[in-house]
Amino acid sequence: MQWTVSRAASAFGLLVGGALVVVACDAAGPGSDAPPIPPADVDFDAGVAPDAPAPDAPVASCAASEKACNGKCVAIDDPAFGCGPTSCTPCVMPGGGAACEGGKCVLVACGQQRANCDGDPENGCETDVSKDVASCGACGAGCTFGNATAECKGSVCALGTCKPGYTDCNKDPNDGCETFTNGNVTSCGKCGNVCPTVAGKTPKCTAGVCGQSDCQAPLADCDGNVANGCETNTTNDVAHCSACNQACSFANAAASCANSACVLGACNAGFGNCDDNPANGCETNTRIAVAHCGGCNQPCVVPNAVATCVNGVCGMGACAAGFADLDGALGCEYKCPVFPKQPETCNGKDDDCDGVIDEGVKLTFYRDADGDGFGDPASTTQACAAPPGYVANNTDCNDANVAVHPGAPEMCNQIDDDCNGTTDVGAVNATTFFRDADNDGYGTAALTTKACVQPAGYVAVAGDCDDNAPLTNPGGIDDTVDGIDQDCDAVDGQ
Repeated sequence: MQWTVSRAASAFGLLVGGALVVVACDAAGPGSDAPPIPPADVDFDAGVAPDAPAPDAPVASCAASEKACNGKCVAIDDPAFGCGPTSCTPCVMPGGGAACEGGKCVLVACGQQRANCDGDPENGCETDVSKDVASCGACGAGCTFGNATAECKGSVCALGTCKPGYTDCNKDPNDGCETFTNGNVTSCGKCGNVCPTVAGKTPKCTAGVCGQSDCQAPLADCDGNVANGCETNTTNDVAHCSACNQACSFANAAASCANSACVLGACNAGFGNCDDNPANGCETNTRIAVAHCGGCNQPCVVPNAVATCVNGVCGMGACAAGFADLDGALGCEYKCPVFPKQPETCNGKDDDCDGVIDEGVKLTFYRDADGDGFGDPASTTQACAAPPGYVANNTDCNDANVAVHPGAPEMCNQIDDDCNGTTDVGAVNATTFFRDADNDGYGTAALTTKACVQPAGYVAVAGDCDDNAPLTNPGGIDDTVDGIDQDCDAVDGQ
């Protein structure tokens, strides 16, 4: 059996044997705008009939509020024949009823045990609240039970299967499987199974099996040796603190047990409990921790550099960019005037950031006191350029005499005017002297020398025509014709 809704008829129609039969009238009465309520026994999953019923005779004409579908006049907004003046395709809303609004199919009601829980009208009443665990009986009404699975049966939440080790002993599904039968001495292994009590012993339930504990707290049999009984006091045993095999242990520290609680002892050498949290022990390695170097809360602070901690002693790594360490103390106290640093050049700046300006690149200049362009090699200064009164030349041999310097003309003055290491040698004003081998006061013109002082064997007067004859010279007497020109006038006997 299939169904559809016709708001124009204000009733639900059922297709029975190919005929449309009204099965329910609009509860609000004729002319009401309230949506029709579908009958309880309608199969909502089937939707509406895929084809409208065909009439017995052809339709001559339809009213303005109707349309012709399959040879029959039907209301324009009859969902059984689609919504709108041109559509004859039935509206289908899975799990719910359909109606026409504004020429479109809309969901108007859900069938029994169906609900539109996702709020999407396109997929109709998609949820079966009679068996959906997340929406049991109503949208969003989820089923949950403690220590058990849940089911939804006939729109009512039902207890499913208990988790292993749990049982619903009180038969109240509201608290789920409330009893831990794997460890409950009053319901051990099953509900109501009480573990027997023996004098001097305490009953116990382990994995659903009853047993007895020989020891009374705080004593315990931790070694499993019946011979020595309850040998362990769990209030102060560091290996069994509060219970057997509950050992006290802290990172990098000693441990003790007091009043059944683990207590942090002294830290190992080189470690500290710097966060004051005993749970993680002595978590800080004070030999390498920059914030706790050598001890908690002893930070390494190094100005303008990377701080390090080695063996508990603060140190310094690389300087920050643009700083240098010149004094050897912790920190990079010197701010480089040139950054990034460069090879040192002669410019009045510390280019290589070593605290020294123009080192190794200055030129040597020499004092030129007399201003002759030549400097005194014994008086120097270092500079990038020649300071006033200094020159790059250092060959002046007398910086107090402007006339004395290399290249100056040598004069007959007992001074090394040209600074060549000799005095008056090659003087420009030297006298020409002539060789006087016969010491007659006259020299030979062919044999000369220049000197500031007359040298031995030389005279200032030339003209001797025979320098080997002391009586033959321009002052000699030639009064006889003897073949000798004794007065050197080129005439013999005159």
